[in-house]
Amino acid sequence: MPRPTQAVAATPTKSSQATSTGQVPPTLVPSGQKTVSLTVRGTDAIYLAGRVDVKIPPLDTEDENYPILRCAGELLETFPASIAVAPGAQLTFQVSGAMDFWGGASPTGPDGTDASAVEALDGLSGYTGPQGALVGVFLNAASPKGKSAPEDLDMENLGTDFATLAPELGQVFFIGDGLTGTGKGNVQKFAVPRGATRLFLGIADGGGFGGPPGCYGDNLGTFQVQVSVQ
Repeated sequence: MPRPTQAVAATPTKSSQATSTGQVPPTLVPSGQKTVSLTVRGTDAIYLAGRVDVKIPPLDTEDENYPILRCAGELLETFPASIAVAPGAQLTFQVSGAMDFWGGASPTGPDGTDASAVEALDGLSGYTGPQGALVGVFLNAASPKGKSAPEDLDMENLGTDFATLAPELGQVFFIGDGLTGTGKGNVQKFAVPRGATRLFLGIADGGGFGGPPGCYGDNLGTFQVQVSVQ
């Protein structure tokens, strides 16, 4: 079951979120360093991970080939942040900040709230877990377009208080604040699977946090993420 909402204030970032329509290269962990810091926006669509074939269209246009559903809202989707990874490594996360997914009504922290059930898209699995939480997906160097999706990781049944999680390539998985409890508990570890070269971080959204991926147009705020490599 999802954990309680983390009570923190969201920071609106409409102007900055609507500017990026191009792919962002993975952030490299500098040689000799063990950590890297990233900003994840509410519009960072995890189901655009690795989609080098996609160009995000303007809000006032329609593209039948665009894979993400659009609902009401004033913001463009953005490609998710990513880092380069090596198979066999273990990652930990420190996450802060807040997002609002209803246009300014109810900010939540990185552990999310309630339940969601977003469908799979191409080579990326569906996501069943806390809505609005920080999520990730490991990919290799290839695009997931046209590939079969792996089995979903059902975080509702698995729970979010795990000590270690080992997702497969293409499985969208819960990260939250990186702790076994909301704002407290032990640091969780995430194993990089065989074949993975990239980790993408973003949000799994849909209409009412269910159904086909999309509906990022009213997502405000950011998460500040520090990833440590072990």
